[in-house]
Amino acid sequence: DQRNRFLQLFGSTHLHASTEALTDVTERVSKYLRMQFLINAGYGIAVGVGLWVLGVPSALTWGVLSFSLRFLPYIGPWLSAVMPLFVSIADSEGWTQPLLVVGWFTILELIVNNVAEPLLYGRSTGVSGVGVIVAAIFWTWIWGPIGLVLAMPLTVCVVVAAKYIPSLQFLSVLLGDQRPMPEEVRV
Repeated sequence: DQRNRFLQLFGSTHLHASTEALTDVTERVSKYLRMQFLINAGYGIAVGVGLWVLGVPSALTWGVLSFSLRFLPYIGPWLSAVMPLFVSIADSEGWTQPLLVVGWFTILELIVNNVAEPLLYGRSTGVSGVGVIVAAIFWTWIWGPIGLVLAMPLTVCVVVAAKYIPSLQFLSVLLGDQRPMPEEVRV
């Protein structure tokens, strides 16, 4: 019903293109949220198992907390690392366990940020790597922390709108992940 209202409001003259754009946005944002859930679940499991192996008390709790806080871009993973670090400092007799906890979170972040996210998010959203960074900066500048959380879904909507609205096509070229020109022209 809401989709039909939106189409009536904005796309009654170009019904086919508007319906196609809405379907495209829905699919891309759904894929992004699904990939984010899977990456965060894997991260939470890895945190829980790693902390359990390191002997940090309540490892399952820290894994669930890490899964939940990872939905906050950029700062969530480090917020989730603070409590297990404090617990390991309080629980251990030396500095080995706390340093291993910091090392484990650092390794996980490097793997997730540099391998998993670029591979899975880029394919699921249709936004280039540079587009992700520009989106994070722009939407944070506009709306602060809320903009940072909504940066990817909003940018996906902008890229899809730019694909269907000729006057915004430059945004699709700048932010999208498709090649801007054919291979033979580039060569």
